[in-house]
Amino acid sequence: MSTKKKQNKVLLEMLHSKDAQLRNLHRKLFPEEYDFMYDDGFDARLRKRGINPMNQEYQKNVNLRRYELGVKPYMSKTGVKQHNLTLLISSFDYCKRALNEKKDHNK
Repeated sequence: MSTKKKQNKVLLEMLHSKDAQLRNLHRKLFPEEYDFMYDDGFDARLRKRGINPMNQEYQKNVNLRRYELGVKPYMSKTGVKQHNLTLLISSFDYCKRALNEKKDHNK
C-alpha cells in the first residue's frame, strides 16, 4: 500500500472514530430523535405529515429537558411555547460542543 493510501486510511479511521463518538453521544442524550425507528405504519404516516405521534406529556417532558440544555424542541413546541427559541441550537451542535469541551478539558 502506498504512503498516500496509508495516510488516507488513517485519516478516514480518525474521522470515523470522531463521527462514532458524536453519534453515540447523540443517541444517549437525545433518544427521542430515534423514536421513529419503532413506529408502525400509522405513526410513520403521521411523522411524514409533521405530526409527532408521541403523547403530549412525553413531548412536554422531552422539550423541557431540551430547553434546559439550550437545544431546540423536537417536532413540536409542546411545553416551551412561551419561551424564546431563537437562541437554541440543534441537538447535534450540542453534542459537538460537549465533545469539544471534553477534549479541551482533557488537555
